Amino acid sequence: EEAWYRFPNLPARDGRSTLAYGGFRTDASALIGGFVLAGMRWFRLDSGAGRNVVYADVSATWNISFKTKLGGLYRRDADYSSLAMSGPTPTNLGERVEAFVEKFLTRSVYLRLYARQYRLVSDGDVVLVPPEGGLVVGERNDRIREAGGELGYQFRSRIRAGINVSYTDRVSSIQTFGVEGLLAGFTLQYNPPQPTF
Repeated sequence: EEAWYRFPNLPARDGRSTLAYGGFRTDASALIGGFVLAGMRWFRLDSGAGRNVVYADVSATWNISFKTKLGGLYRRDADYSSLAMSGPTPTNLGERVEAFVEKFLTRSVYLRLYARQYRLVSDGDVVLVPPEGGLVVGERNDRIREAGGELGYQFRSRIRAGINVSYTDRVSSIQTFGVEGLLAGFTLQYNPPQPTF
């Protein structure tokens, strides 16, 4: 995959990235369904600065029975930061780990419990002007932990609606980015058919 980035109002952020990866995928009907992809991303600014990142995207679901699934995922990649940065590239390295268990309580009612952890590290220092004034310059290193559950109803085989409750704890090296709280909401999900090869 090749991508080009252009910022008309800030050309110093212009750049490109090349992503090469490979892996394998199993069908959703297999005992363990999912995919494993791994590779490398080469990120380069037009000015010449660059960053190389190991890329990974793994998702696996163990179909214990028709009513019970146990799964997890791991993702690692770099992407542009929305903040001004003084480091070599204006990018963040992100990692996500998740584990979940899903159980159908009846033919259509399901319960899904999950735990997630995110990690985000900037490539160099972030430059911020907080609302109270002054200037904050420092590496951004965030760790977000989230645990929650969803109780829902599945319509046919591809549409789901449910109520989700989660608790999030976010700790950051930049104090104003820290957050902690409980979130409740409504979910609506559509699962498209799996591609056939």
